[in-house]
Amino acid sequence: MTDAAKQGRSEHWAAMWGQGLPRGAAFDTGDACVALSAWLQVHPAPGDGARALVPGCGRGYDTGALAAAGYNAVGLDLVDQAIDEAKKFFAELPAGHPLAASKEKVELVAGDFFEAELGEFDLIFDCTFLCALHPEAWEKWADRTVSLLKPGGRLVSLVFPICDKEGGPPYALLPDAVKGLIEPRGLTIL
Repeated sequence: MTDAAKQGRSEHWAAMWGQGLPRGAAFDTGDACVALSAWLQVHPAPGDGARALVPGCGRGYDTGALAAAGYNAVGLDLVDQAIDEAKKFFAELPAGHPLAASKEKVELVAGDFFEAELGEFDLIFDCTFLCALHPEAWEKWADRTVSLLKPGGRLVSLVFPICDKEGGPPYALLPDAVKGLIEPRGLTIL
């Protein structure tokens, strides 16, 4: 394990993208997260100008779903090739695609979650981002997440993989571990 990985900058993901990750392969689901889409049906953007962040956005499907729900959505990925693929995905959306009408509300950024100047957000959607980070970077993730949320902002986190295994990425994650990271920092589990 490299020191960079322990700081949240694993070379693993760049290597996967560098091999030419096809849509729908490995961690790329090929579409927006079903759970996020269902949640957004009940919890659309709280108003014009609301901002959402998807760290580790990959091709940006979830970023697009948040934009379609009314957010000004920022997709962030450490890997330049992931952002290039996301830009290509949005550029090639056919006019009738559910995400096509809102793609102007999508901003795609190549950068480091821990260092990029992003502003504050009403919502952060973490779906498999935390588990991609080495456990030694989890406290740093929690601090950074809280610093990026506006007062009253929400963190929507899907905990995956829920298991007991050694090594990663992805690293094993349990709901209690996430709770232990965010509750001491003032966030509440809903």
